[in-house]
Amino acid sequence: MEEYNSFEEKGIYFIFGDVRIDNDKDFNYYTDLLQVQYAQKNFIFRGVSEAKFKMFNSAQILWEKNSSEEDYYDENKYDELIIFLMDECKKWNFGSIPNYFKTYSISDKNAVAYLSLMRHYGIPTPLIDFTKNPNNALYFAVESISDKCRESHYEIDNYFSIYYTYQTNMAYDSFQDVFNKNRENKKAGEFDYSDLTKNGIVLITDDIDEFKIVNNIRIANQEGLFFYNNSPYLPIEEQYKGVADSLLERVGRQEFDRLLVHDTFAGCLNFHKKYASHIKKVLNNMQITKEFIYPELSDLAKHINKFFYKESTVKPHDGFISPSRKKNQRRKR
Repeated sequence: MEEYNSFEEKGIYFIFGDVRIDNDKDFNYYTDLLQVQYAQKNFIFRGVSEAKFKMFNSAQILWEKNSSEEDYYDENKYDELIIFLMDECKKWNFGSIPNYFKTYSISDKNAVAYLSLMRHYGIPTPLIDFTKNPNNALYFAVESISDKCRESHYEIDNYFSIYYTYQTNMAYDSFQDVFNKNRENKKAGEFDYSDLTKNGIVLITDDIDEFKIVNNIRIANQEGLFFYNNSPYLPIEEQYKGVADSLLERVGRQEFDRLLVHDTFAGCLNFHKKYASHIKKVLNNMQITKEFIYPELSDLAKHINKFFYKESTVKPHDGFISPSRKKNQRRKR
């Protein structure tokens, strides 16, 4: 996928996208700023290990690798890929996911709920992860960065990024209005994938209960939410800027600012990777770890068993031994 070649190029699409944080004074200032933003409750965050990465979603990456040159810009065929992935999710293991959703009164027609679950278990979707917690964003940014990371000759390779934006943005509200209008005749909790595709960008948050995105333990710990991007080929920052620039040209700067529409999709803080190991230690002390961010219920069994079984984390059992043989085994003991 395309990447940014320089911070100057990145600065076109993000507020402070060309700023580098590479000294202790700036590091302390901007990490404190993230905590101030967190306290205000209106900001959301995203952490990425490479400052050069454009904000493509996992479905776009899959599409770029598997589509033909002729199909690459075909939005309908791209949508067919997403629908195929969702259908396979519904059919998997004799319908385990629909059965699970039914237990929690989540409609089988809720495409948003399916995409949320798929995203958190590694299945490509057109969603971009954000979190309400900047500390979680920092974890995502540094988890894969080596503590012995070598300095690169390419400046942008030496940095990771934290993105932030407001949940309240009139551009998002406009997209949401279109989304709501397209589904006026739908029942509560029902979202066809086609309802999403008619919008350029949709902010998908647990503040809208109908979305039912908090349907697994991972998104709960991660305090996650998503942006949907309907383009097969444009990263979300370019998709947004195209819409914002078009509106600015149509209404003028004064009206644009009055509407509280932002010129760019998000703000960006580019931190030097030399701070990654320090951040990991701080997060570990805060108990923001791999086990917390990516919880597995199987880990719960291991946690409980360790109190009782020193040799193994698996509880011993007799298996399919006949009652008479069990009796004999007890006598021998």
